Amino acid sequence: MSNFLKKLESENFRLRFLKFSEIDSWSALENYTRIKSFILNGQFEIACTKWYKMYLYIVELLQTVKPIDLERLLEIEPMTGWCRPFSDHLKGGYIKTDFGLYLRDPGAANKVVPAIKWMLKLYGFNPEDAYLVVELTPDCANDYSDDVVEAEKQELYDYLKRVFVEADRFYDMAVKAIDEMNHSLRYFTTTTYNNLYLLSGADFDRYANDAVERQLARPNNTFTESELTKAVLWLSDVRFKQGDYLNPTFKARGDTFVVDGDKRIKVTFKTHFMEENCHE
Repeated sequence: MSNFLKKLESENFRLRFLKFSEIDSWSALENYTRIKSFILNGQFEIACTKWYKMYLYIVELLQTVKPIDLERLLEIEPMTGWCRPFSDHLKGGYIKTDFGLYLRDPGAANKVVPAIKWMLKLYGFNPEDAYLVVELTPDCANDYSDDVVEAEKQELYDYLKRVFVEADRFYDMAVKAIDEMNHSLRYFTTTTYNNLYLLSGADFDRYANDAVERQLARPNNTFTESELTKAVLWLSDVRFKQGDYLNPTFKARGDTFVVDGDKRIKVTFKTHFMEENCHE
């Protein structure tokens, strides 16, 4: 693992950098993590959070870096039991590429990952040189999560102390409200993104709103809507006004980078990676 990857891993307790060739549990990868980016050969990084788009962008990258004649691609035999990977016309289960052909969508992560490995070999790359960067969900975070929660609570208290005369009372109310909302996320929804202290910036608004609604719907709820929304607003201000506390290395949507040791140099040969619909 390069110094670049080691540095990123140490700065975000939820990120995992998995050597592509050593991933041995595709179903666990799909169920308990969210894909963030794919790094190839220490040079190219594609950032995306949807498996099928990640697969599409990887194939487009490979075709850009080491182009194969389109007629040859159409003649390539698929993996055993799979459909042909390329088509020259649109049909069910295929998605359009930027090089004129249509690519078979493998489906869920347990099929996308072997398909990526197959494509790497087709284009002459060694899977040993590829990494997947994934993000653990809050319920799968490691032992550091308790320390992060305590640090978040202290920052919340310090923030309220600076802003309000009645900081102690507001803090007690906010912490109790957040604890109850976390309980609502954990037991009254199916999401694994169930801890407001541990959500990344991209997830906070969505799941915080859901937490408020779930808490208000509980028959034994003792908080007003105003109290719940204020607690969410204060926590959001503390966590994200100065950037994403859990993701200090968060980069812009879909950026592509050349990676050289500890350096990151933005390249522009694949500008369509900036598409916002790449992200959830």
